Formats: sequence, structure tokens, C-alpha cells
Amino acid sequence: MDQSQSIRGSIDQLIDSDGDTADALSQLEISATTAGVSLSDLSSLLDLVFEPTTSSMVRNRILGKCLVPCGDYLIPPDNFSRVLGVIGAPEVYYKNGKQHKSKRFSLPTQQKILQWTINVLPFFGSGLHRVLRRSLPILFGLLSYEFSRPYIVTFIILATEAPKMGQDVEILPTQTKNPLQRSPLRPWHAQLTVDLLDRFPLDASLRALILHFSRLDTTLDLRHLWKSHQVPSLTLSEGGISIPDKNFVGISRLKSQEMGDEVTQEILRLQLNLTQIYRRFERSSKKRKIDSDSLMGTDILNTVPGDLQVSISAVHSISSLISNFENINFINPSSVFAKIPPTNHRFRCLYVSLVLLKAAPSNLILRKLSSALQYHVLRGDSIPGSYNNFSIENFARYGTLGCFKSEFESYLEENATINAMNLSMLQNHIRLIPYFYIAKNEVILPALNRILFCVDNIEQKTESQISKTMKTLDARNVLPQTMANLTLLIGKFDSSNEHVLVDELIMLDTTPSLMFKLVASTHPLIVSEALGFIASIKKLKLSEQDGVKIGLKNSFVMDSINFIWRDMAFKYETGTINQGMYLHPQFLQRMSGLDFFSNSNLISTRSVGSIVQNPSFAYLCAEIVWKLEDMEQDISIRHPGPISEASVSQVQQDPESKWLCMSYQDLKVSLLNHLDAMGFHGLGDLLFTSLKPLVNQRARNQDLP
Repeated sequence: MDQSQSIRGSIDQLIDSDGDTADALSQLEISATTAGVSLSDLSSLLDLVFEPTTSSMVRNRILGKCLVPCGDYLIPPDNFSRVLGVIGAPEVYYKNGKQHKSKRFSLPTQQKILQWTINVLPFFGSGLHRVLRRSLPILFGLLSYEFSRPYIVTFIILATEAPKMGQDVEILPTQTKNPLQRSPLRPWHAQLTVDLLDRFPLDASLRALILHFSRLDTTLDLRHLWKSHQVPSLTLSEGGISIPDKNFVGISRLKSQEMGDEVTQEILRLQLNLTQIYRRFERSSKKRKIDSDSLMGTDILNTVPGDLQVSISAVHSISSLISNFENINFINPSSVFAKIPPTNHRFRCLYVSLVLLKAAPSNLILRKLSSALQYHVLRGDSIPGSYNNFSIENFARYGTLGCFKSEFESYLEENATINAMNLSMLQNHIRLIPYFYIAKNEVILPALNRILFCVDNIEQKTESQISKTMKTLDARNVLPQTMANLTLLIGKFDSSNEHVLVDELIMLDTTPSLMFKLVASTHPLIVSEALGFIASIKKLKLSEQDGVKIGLKNSFVMDSINFIWRDMAFKYETGTINQGMYLHPQFLQRMSGLDFFSNSNLISTRSVGSIVQNPSFAYLCAEIVWKLEDMEQDISIRHPGPISEASVSQVQQDPESKWLCMSYQDLKVSLLNHLDAMGFHGLGDLLFTSLKPLVNQRARNQDLP
């Protein structure tokens, strides 16, 4: 029995319901791999593949190793249309008043059918272009299915590459030279692809197709196709198209033949042309046998063409920055330190910061910024006030200021050797305090000492000179910010030999008006950090000669505790440490008479700062109370709020209702522990270390309900 008869016999066994399917498939795989199948056998096998009653096992094995053309014929074009006809998702339709669902092959099976089609494309011969071109409307319709997109995109690209596949394309003299107009592509094809890419911005296949459009027509304005008029990143990524399976033996078997007929030569020529097209879309140069640079040249698939580059001056939104990030052209990155910043200054800084996140020390942008930073921001003769126009704070915000650690340390060490710091240097030092943290402690301490020394010199001047100096320094705006900056820095100094400096900083940093402004803030983090700072200065050991400092420290602690915990806010007693936050007694008396204090029993000046009524913590505490109530199965009432000692007592004494079994003080301790677990550690640092009833009451996170 010859090979063709063996294949025919195996196919008949597959068709016969009583045949030995396993043996027939094994024999068929061996024969097809060795000699290929004839046109009639190929048609019979395709009939089995597309027959809905064929089992998945048989269909998959036929697609795997049996559909190998022998090479002495060309596959009829209608088989390509047959393949496209089975691709897609099941559709629901109505017939005779009943709902029906069309049957489709499973997605893996559809992918195997498409992969086989990719493998045998050369066997369609020179008519391949005509087949693909006529199928373009169907192909673009199938582009919305993600599972088949790499295969469909491959078909579309090959259809438009027809002139490179040996096809004769006649262009009349009257025809336009626009490639999109003389090719089968239409504007709606590009628009459809752009719309899909807008919905699936990370899809490698859609990116490859858009890049293909751009290469075909360099005059194509992609920005007009996007609704946002911003072109996203168009770099090529792996998996954009589907290439023939390396294990497919159809082509390799033809190449091994010494001589082939005209049909075989046509198939091999087409295979060579297709391979050249596939190489343009390969991302990894390791997979290529030729140099990728010489192959790609200036092709759009390898480099960003000039018409796709986006100037940084055109970026005015986050979405624009993200979509064009890899195409942005920023010639002068040092302009982020310009004294007169451009309108999109924020986005320039953000772009540079994103670049610096992975920048090597030799990065050109980093080197340019380093020089600009030293010249514009850190030089000793900076113009007073000019720092407001610089953008170093943006690098701190975006986490890339550490790239300039050496520049900061060099600046601080250099100025520490100067005997007399002028006003301009003092101003620059004060404004740079927020960023001292990136330097070593050994460098920071001398710099802060220089600031203290300069402040001492200012105090020795006349009143008019001090007033002039404060005006020059813009003290009204600078001092509050400086206080917050020093507060953050003090936590950096925890060794014993550094407490002397902290002792000196307390007088510069903690003026009552500034400190209690933070304690009475409506932002919970600010309140917590301010209380945490008070807890840290409470530990300072001051000498008996520093009576002013001791009194100031004690009043900070007592007034803050009265305000936030004891329901004794603004308590003032002459000759004691209860100073009412250093507000005037007459002001405190008038404040208690305000309408929202005097016309309601729900809130008073005494309890307005308590964590259960404080605007910064009231809602957080209410949520915690709701959580505690939800955990109790037997309660019959919820606290109506606002929470106070009287309201808690009233709810618990109601004989007809049952609430949480805890006193007002126990409830506050529970709330304090929950706030501490949420990250407001400053509250706990002060209260748990200052009040005897709260000693050993600080809970660990795992102990909280």
C-alpha cells in the first residue's frame, strides 16, 4: 500500500464511527509528516475539523500534525474564508420566538485553527495577497476579539505588504501617492484600530498594527485619530503578531528536496518574503541571524520617528504625559530650575523625576540636572527670593531627590567652613531645611549650627534691623514652614551627643503660637505629628537655669493634654502650667460665649478639642464606634452622637436599651488605641507616656478587635 492509500484509509477510519480512531490518527500523523497530504485528503481533513460533531481530541490532533500539504498544489482560496467563518464568540439570536445560541469552537481550538493557517500561508501561493485583501472587512471586524488578535493583525499586515510579496500592483498616473489610498486600507481601518488601542492601551498587537500604518504612510497624523489628540507609547513589544510554528514540517520538507516543480518554488519564494516581514516585528535581536540595526535602519518599528516625537512643551496633563512618555523630547532638562517657570512646569518636573527613577549615574539628564542644581539653587550667592522659582521640592515630592545627595552634602560642608553667613545664605539654608534629610547627620548638624549662630547674630541687632531682616526673609511665611521642617529633622537625631543641638533648636522651633496652631489643626496627621513632637521635647533634660524653656515645655504638654484628652481645653490658671494655649484670658471668656458654644449642650469650649469631638478625629472615632457596635450582638441602640461623657452615661443608664459595656474613659482609651493602630502615633506617644491612668494601656495591633 502506497502512502496516499494509507492516508486515505486512515481518513476513512476517522469518518467511520466504528473505526479505530487512535490507530488512524497515529498512522495519519506519521504519513503526513513524512510525505504530506494531497489536496483531496486535505479537504477531507478540513471537513472533519470544521464538522461540529468531531471530538475535540480528534480535531486538535488533526490540526497538530496532520494538515501538512505535500507541496505539489496550492491551497484553494475559499479555505481561508472557511477559517475566518469559525472565528468569534457564540452569538445569541431569536427564532420562532425562542432564544438560541450559536455554537462555536472553544477559544484554544480557534487559536489552533488560526495558527495552522499562519503555518500554511505560503501554500496559498501568489494568490495570497488577493485572498487577504478581499478578507480585510472581515479581518477588521474580528479585531475586537482579544484571543485572536495576534493572528488577525498578522493577516492584515501581510495583506498590506502585498507589493513586497511579488504582487504586481498597477498604479495609474492619476492615482494619488498616498499609500493608504492606493492600498486596500481605508481611513476607517486606522480609526477602528486607534479606538481599540484607546480601550486596550497595553495590547501589543494593536500597537504593532498602528506602527505598521505609520510606516506605510509617514504623513498619517495619528494625533487626529485619538480623541485626546495625544499619541500613546508606540514601542514594539513581544507577541504583537503570530509567526509560523517552528515545529511545522511543511516548509522544511520542501527545502530538503533536491529539485522542486514550479509550484514548490513559488511556495518557497513566498515563504522567504513572509519571513522578511516577520523579522521586522521581532523584538528580540537574539532571535535574528542578522544584525537588527542594519535590518531595521530608521524604520518606525525600531525608533521613534520625528513626526511621533512630542515636545515637552506640549504636555499639559497627566494623561498626556503617560500616553506620550516614551516619545517625549526634552532637550533642556535643566529648565526645570528656571527662575520664570513655564506653564507646564509641574509636568516637566514629573517627567524628569520618572526618568531619574531608573537613571544610571552616567545618564545625560541626571548630569545636566546636577550641574543646574549646583549653579541655580545651591550656590552661595543665590538671589534672595529666587528659590521660590526653583523646583527642587518637586523632586522631593516624587522621591528622586536622593539622586542629588552628593551635591547637597558638598554644599552643606562647603558653607559650614564660612565664618560669617550672610543673609542670602541664611535664607537659602532655611529654605533648604526640608531636604536636609537626604544628607548624613555629620553634615546636617554643622549646617543647623550655622543657622543658629546666624539667628543669634540677628537677635543682637537693633529693633529696626531685626524688622528689616525679618521682612527680607519673609518671616511670616518662612517661620511656620521652618518649624515644621525642623520638627521632621529632630527625629533624625537620636544619639546622646546630638541632644545639645536639639536643646538649642527648641527655642527656634517651638514658639507657642506656631505650636498650638498645629495642635488645633483640623488635619489629623498634623495634630498627631505635633503631639508627637511635643512628646519628644518632653524627654529633654533642661538645666534649672533654663526656666523659660522648662515652663514652655511643660505648658506645651499640659495644654495639649487638656485640649485633646481631658475635656479641659483652653484651661487657664495664673502661676501654673495651665496657660490656655497662651491665649488672652479675656479672649477665652468671649470665645465661650459664641453662638455655637452657648446655644447648644452638644459641644462646649471645654470638649471641643477632645478626640471624640475634635474636627480632625470626630469622624474617624465615629467609624470606630460603629465598628465596635457592629461587633456586639446584644446591643439594641446605636449612639446618636456627638460622643461626650454625659451622652455615654445617658445611653448606658437607659433601662430600655443596651449599649457597649464600657465607660466614657474606657471608650476613649479604645479609640486612642485604634487611632494609634491607624498610624496616628503622635497621639499615643504623648498621652500614653504622660498620663498615669494610661500607663500600660497601649495595645498592640493584634490585640485590637
